[in-house]
Amino acid sequence: MLTTLKHSALLSVALWLAACAPAIPRMGNFGGAQVPAPPLPPDSCDVADPGNQVCWFPVQARFHPDGQRLVVNLCSSKRGAEYDCRMVEHHIAQQKWILIPGQEPGKSYFYPSYSRDGKTLLFSAAHCEQKGCGGNGGYGQLATMAVQTRGEQATEYGALKLLPVSGTTRAAFTEDDKTILYWRMRTAGRTVSGRSFGSISVYAYQPATDEETHLIPALYPDPKTGNYARADFVSAFTAPRFTLDGATLYFCGMGSNTSEKKPVPSWNPICVDYAPKKNTFSFRYTDRATKGLGRTYTQHPTLGFLAGPGNVRLVDAKTLANTVEYLDPGPDPSQLSDADISRQGDSIAVLARTISPNDGRHGPERRHLFKIDRQTVIVGPRKEVPFESDKECERFWGAFACRTDPKPVRVFPDEAKGGTLKVIPEHSFPVFALVSVATKQVFPIYWPNVEALGRAP
Repeated sequence: MLTTLKHSALLSVALWLAACAPAIPRMGNFGGAQVPAPPLPPDSCDVADPGNQVCWFPVQARFHPDGQRLVVNLCSSKRGAEYDCRMVEHHIAQQKWILIPGQEPGKSYFYPSYSRDGKTLLFSAAHCEQKGCGGNGGYGQLATMAVQTRGEQATEYGALKLLPVSGTTRAAFTEDDKTILYWRMRTAGRTVSGRSFGSISVYAYQPATDEETHLIPALYPDPKTGNYARADFVSAFTAPRFTLDGATLYFCGMGSNTSEKKPVPSWNPICVDYAPKKNTFSFRYTDRATKGLGRTYTQHPTLGFLAGPGNVRLVDAKTLANTVEYLDPGPDPSQLSDADISRQGDSIAVLARTISPNDGRHGPERRHLFKIDRQTVIVGPRKEVPFESDKECERFWGAFACRTDPKPVRVFPDEAKGGTLKVIPEHSFPVFALVSVATKQVFPIYWPNVEALGRAP
């Protein structure tokens, strides 16, 4: 009886509030008539010929082994577009761009790279379920094309061949070209809006035997032993690769953890070094790193590791110390999005600010790339000053970064040695450029819109 009276009282209150609702201002969750949003202006990129509008942006560039050309991934910045991407070839000496044939309307092509012998183009391909590939997330089915270079003539590409592995991103061949390494969805779901989400992990596929292997099971739960997951990844920053001696697998992504037992806290860009034979691994916090391995992109046989993202640098493979730095990071060192070095070791292809430093995504809002702000940078000698306490460090860098060794430091101009502060435009480094390894000279690359490209014969 008492329960029934309570329910009746609650129902009466609910009905009274509903009756009075029209007198309540229509804000928040109160509902009522919605004020229509003002109409958006026409999208200047959603036309057959966008002209001089910058409507496609590079998100990855990889050298061909001959060092004469790059395969570049251009992605659309049309309104609503997300990972609507095409593969193009850039012939460096001729400054010529070609849309690689075999790409179909309504499909998207991600993160292309050449095999080590230069005879195969590897990438992921996806069917776009929504206009502009909205909700795709940058994952697709592994695919290849045969490649035949002909000196300064146009490269010949074969027919697109799909491999039986789906949900992949950032694929790359191993040094012997026998195995493909990539990130793939380990657990997946889809929101009401159609956006894909889930946990990703690193896998290997051998085309000759049609076998796939999960390369880092030690980082995930073991039902037999009850081990907890050491890390979950929700997005990838770099392609997984083995060191040249084959002893270590290294890769970088956005970690997403909720358990306090996991050594990597939530939403941190990290890199992992995993030794399969020893079944051991180590984590590196990479956000704004300017020294050491940081976010490692690739390893050159003689020049060491190419690393970022706080600057462009080469790191000695034995001492793990910086040998050369190519980009002044300024006061907020988080510019580098992607980099590759030619096999000849003479050039570095650099992409800056084309992906989010927070989650690795490259969405359509890229107008910030050309927004010119002013910032203060250190010119000349600089000095490093440790934080006075862990709390002071954590206010700047967060708790996890301040538990690393070495700990972050503050950087000031060394006035005693001639160091000064200088105000310059914030975006002082090109979005896309080639950097000379020997001279450090920067050569900006200006790319066209896909609509303006001719096809290879």
